[in-house]
Amino acid sequence: MPKIERLNSKPSKPAPVALLLPGAGYTVLGPLLYWPVLALTRAGWDVWSINWHADAQGLLPRDAGQFVEDAVSQALHEMPNVPTAVLGKSLGTYALPHFLDWEIQAAWITPILSEARIAEAARRASDRHLFVGGTADPTWRPVEISKSHTETIIVEDGNHSLEVSDTEWHHSATGQLEVLRRLIHHLNPPR
Repeated sequence: MPKIERLNSKPSKPAPVALLLPGAGYTVLGPLLYWPVLALTRAGWDVWSINWHADAQGLLPRDAGQFVEDAVSQALHEMPNVPTAVLGKSLGTYALPHFLDWEIQAAWITPILSEARIAEAARRASDRHLFVGGTADPTWRPVEISKSHTETIIVEDGNHSLEVSDTEWHHSATGQLEVLRRLIHHLNPPR
């Protein structure tokens, strides 16, 4: 059973709530999730995550959507308030249909647009949703969202971790830094 975890200490006053939905093998310690957690925490947010890594191993594709939906329902039941922002990576993007019509800011890193239900929800997403993908990721199919009203960040030659192979490591890090700036700004716009 997935664990619902608060990633920072309990805020002393009411705070906006963020929910992170990591990938199957990409935890909150991965740079694309770690830095947004730190940025939101330092901005005073109450940040939560679903730790489903032990349970997600070996999932069949037909089970992934229901697994994520059940885990999100569990998280919403255990969290003190509904999220103001959602950040999903890969497996976590199966929650996109769930949050599609919520009045929240959402960012979806490497959404599995090769999965019909995710692609269909992404096409209907509003400008409250941001999509990030790499051209070397076989699950990233930007044609699926080309007519949506969302902001899209495309990492040329980026793989499913948004790393660019066949280059120096710092090219990937520099590219991810720009993605992170835009992603964090989207989740926590100036008020």
